[in-house]
Amino acid sequence: MDAQLHQSGSQSSLSQAHVERGSLQSHREIDALRCVLPWLPQRDLCAAACVSRELRTAAYQPELWKSLSLQGATSARARLAQALTQPRFSHLQHLNLEFAQPITDADLLLLAGKPLVSLNLNACQQVTDQGVTTAAKLLPKLQSFSLYWNLRVTDSGVKQVVLRCTSLQTLNLSGCKNITDTSLRFISTSLPNLKSLNLTRCVQATDTGLKHITSGCTQLEELLLYALSSFTDESLATIGRLSHLRVLDLCGMKHLTDEGLQGIACCTHLRSLNLSWCVLITDQSLITVASSCHYLELLSLHGIRGVTDASMAALSASCVNTLHTLDVNGCVGIEDRSHAHLKVLFPKLTCFTVHK
Repeated sequence: MDAQLHQSGSQSSLSQAHVERGSLQSHREIDALRCVLPWLPQRDLCAAACVSRELRTAAYQPELWKSLSLQGATSARARLAQALTQPRFSHLQHLNLEFAQPITDADLLLLAGKPLVSLNLNACQQVTDQGVTTAAKLLPKLQSFSLYWNLRVTDSGVKQVVLRCTSLQTLNLSGCKNITDTSLRFISTSLPNLKSLNLTRCVQATDTGLKHITSGCTQLEELLLYALSSFTDESLATIGRLSHLRVLDLCGMKHLTDEGLQGIACCTHLRSLNLSWCVLITDQSLITVASSCHYLELLSLHGIRGVTDASMAALSASCVNTLHTLDVNGCVGIEDRSHAHLKVLFPKLTCFTVHK
């Protein structure tokens, strides 16, 4: 009997030890998975949440759900409303609604109480001045706001955004064809620390508006002025005031001459310069750019007939160690535009087309 009891006790102890080891192993696995969770995409977090109660709690921590993308989503209104009621999105900082349909002014009221720093409303064409004003009131700590291709927002809406969201670092108004120099004036006076501004196809902007920007937003590192042919040397030369500028897009600036580009050459920290279809440019100003801008990594001269081998030689002397993208398609003044020859001048070239 004693032997049987001893054997039974031994089996019980072994069984308990096995359970404890299994539990310990399980805890170790969960702890290991917790370390991995912050690196997983949200789809995988949802899958992890189905494994166990412990993992569900870990996977649904609000710290792991600071971003929400409904880019291109249909029924976006219902999906947004559902997501924002879930506790795991209580710390939401980044919201992407680009091309999400249908998003209206009323839907932006759902953002109340969220600590957003980034809001993307690109191509949300039902959003009006009322909607962006609502967003600005609810989200005063925004650092990035994008409103590409919106034909309903006017100077009134932009004014509310820049007056209320004074911490903005990035502002994208590309394709907002109803904004004027008035918006640019408000931007210049309200956002002196703005880093990135996209005014692509803001066709009502004039020299006056651009001069507001270059005098007020002196911390700009990126300025995109694609397809704004109304600007002239009067304002374009003042871009040279932007001593921190690294990215400049002047594609299609048909009134830019050597005089204006020589002013821009004062931006000695430029990394990317798009001069595609700036057809009045010649070697005169481009050689000045080469002598001043030694850090260029991307340069597009697409379609400029006045550029010759003299410019290529000057650029090769100054940017040989940095330039990896060079577009000289259509530059008929350059004798040899073959990739092989360009690689001799610029050994680090990997891309030969910017403008398509």
